[in-house]
Amino acid sequence: MLTRELTLTLVVETRKVQRLGSSSLVVTLPKNWARKNKLKPGDPIYMVDDGDQLKIVPGSDRKPSIMEEVAIKYTKNIKELGLEKIIKCAYLNGYNSIRIEYAASYQKPDEIIRTADKLSYVASIQEEYNTVKITFEEDEVDPNKYLRRIFVEYQNLVEIIKDSIETGRVDDAKIREIVETLDKLHNFYRLSINKTCSQTPAREGDRMSRHAATSILGVLPRIMAGLAWISARYKGDKTVKIIIDKAIIAFREAVGSYLSESLKRIQLYQSIRRKVSSLMEENAGKYPDLKAKVEDLLYMLDELANDTICLSLKRDKK
Repeated sequence: MLTRELTLTLVVETRKVQRLGSSSLVVTLPKNWARKNKLKPGDPIYMVDDGDQLKIVPGSDRKPSIMEEVAIKYTKNIKELGLEKIIKCAYLNGYNSIRIEYAASYQKPDEIIRTADKLSYVASIQEEYNTVKITFEEDEVDPNKYLRRIFVEYQNLVEIIKDSIETGRVDDAKIREIVETLDKLHNFYRLSINKTCSQTPAREGDRMSRHAATSILGVLPRIMAGLAWISARYKGDKTVKIIIDKAIIAFREAVGSYLSESLKRIQLYQSIRRKVSSLMEENAGKYPDLKAKVEDLLYMLDELANDTICLSLKRDKK
């Protein structure tokens, strides 16, 4: 659906639909149009289904700008699928806005407005007759904005762990608050990666690598929270304090290397990791619960380091 008038010089040309294989139908592109748009074999093109018309847009680094608004009816099926999912799909597919039509006779816009209002990428919500128009943020999405905030919350979690070994107490309410905040930030981070890479098809490999890392980042808060609770049991134990301190350094280097895509920090992480593993082996019988939790942490950090290596290699290749 177009939300603005476009003035175009139309060139109408008739072409026959041909069969390819047993089930596919094909139409060749006009030579002059392909030459004008500098298309060559293997280049991507976008095909936009616009009702009874199919628009073909030359491939580029971004999705076609003609996809400005999409309209849907708020039916029972849409409600069952999940309105938030539908709004998110419109956003990820490059639309500037989505118009949701509802039946005024038995439906109210309240649920639509509440759902849209909690989404970080929604810029405005406008209620019209039998319609709610949701407009998305136009600014370029920056995944690193969320990643930096994630790193800050992790720092807060680290301070709680360090405090727990000193005092023998854990601020449960504070930990729950940080974990909930990290869960939200991870969702926004994943969403921003999807948005950025959907606008730039060439970055699909980045999306896959970062999605793997995002899954790891989503698990780490609970492992770190568990580490805080276990550390509190060993209040004042010097050996446990050394293990925790080194595990925290390893954590900071692994997460920091992902943030900066730094191979040097990965090497530093690996060096510290070996020291943590050695300490845990020496004291395995004395701290079995701590050993299990630290091993969980190191396993996830190893996976994060592997994904960081992949990202840094992609960056170097560019």
